[in-house]
Amino acid sequence: HREVWGEDEIGEDFTSALEGKYKVEEGPVAQGAFAKVWRASSLETGSAVALKVVQRDALSWLDERNILGHPDRAGELDLHSGLQHSNIVRIIDYFVTSSTVSLVLEFCHGGDLFDYIEKKKEGGSGLPVATAARAMRDVASALE
Repeated sequence: HREVWGEDEIGEDFTSALEGKYKVEEGPVAQGAFAKVWRASSLETGSAVALKVVQRDALSWLDERNILGHPDRAGELDLHSGLQHSNIVRIIDYFVTSSTVSLVLEFCHGGDLFDYIEKKKEGGSGLPVATAARAMRDVASALE
């Protein structure tokens, strides 16, 4: 992984794609190997959204092909955009520019499952069996 981020900048091309649709509220609120996430709001509805911005320079050609698709197969963006399930984060919109792949996602107020498990592990308690069973049931229901 090569660091391609400057300061906590979203980038001009992404900012212009947002104009008139979303307002960045704070961030970045999370960062992974390939992306950063900002909290924003929809100017149309006022609802909170997450803006996940992936720097294309950080992706291998295969990663980019899998995300964007190719003539023989739809990419993850198109496939994920068609999913509707209460246990799958919804892609509301996405923008592809010359330097970024940016997703507007449903905002998860409680964070994600991985972060929840990590917090419990760090606290020394781990997940209670009933909580783990409920989480696995929720994950399995999304796979139907």
